[in-house]
Amino acid sequence: MRYEIDLTGVADHDGLHALLRQTLPLPEWYGNNLDALYDVLSEGTEPMEIIFRNADRADESMADYLQALRRMGVDLMLARPELTVRWFGSGRSRYLERVEQLRACTDRHYNCAQSVLIPFAAEAGLDDELAYGVALNFGGGMKRASVCGAVTGGLMALGLFGLDDGPAVAEFHRRMREDHGGYLDCADLLRLNKERGGDRKAHCDGMINDSLALVEQILRDAGKIQ
Repeated sequence: MRYEIDLTGVADHDGLHALLRQTLPLPEWYGNNLDALYDVLSEGTEPMEIIFRNADRADESMADYLQALRRMGVDLMLARPELTVRWFGSGRSRYLERVEQLRACTDRHYNCAQSVLIPFAAEAGLDDELAYGVALNFGGGMKRASVCGAVTGGLMALGLFGLDDGPAVAEFHRRMREDHGGYLDCADLLRLNKERGGDRKAHCDGMINDSLALVEQILRDAGKIQ
């Protein structure tokens, strides 16, 4: 079963939990807090997909609480393999549109690292073909199931804009790790996806999109892109 939750305009905890009550199959005793939400959702056995949309359109005061909700979603997916929790922002990013074009290409394969790097390349003065070659051997976890190509591609993209400082890189690593079960290596991520019964291409596309969105956010916050 798939449930979509639009967070636009959510201004406080009560409003969020009222929305969750309206959308999800929660019992009468549901306690309107994240601990109660975890208890309910972790007990099920049926396949379930929960999609949160437009978190960036919730009230700014909700940022920390929604981040805690994201972390709880990761914990739920570890505890219950048949449950998937996904997050999507608002609007259509030009970078996301570009990566979707690359991944849909049938006459040339773009690996995870290339797919994250190339959408940012031209804006940083790097030719697409050069970016393709730079990231060629970073797909499939450097072709040895090591660090996921979506992660290395994201770090390359940050580097293109001169972001090599500790806080920006640490934030990228932290967010990617927290949002994917605590793992960054391709072998671990694919194993976790297989245990959940997930499709491999859908998993890789999800990693690419998550990395790209995070890179875009970090670059915008740093004033590197508009």
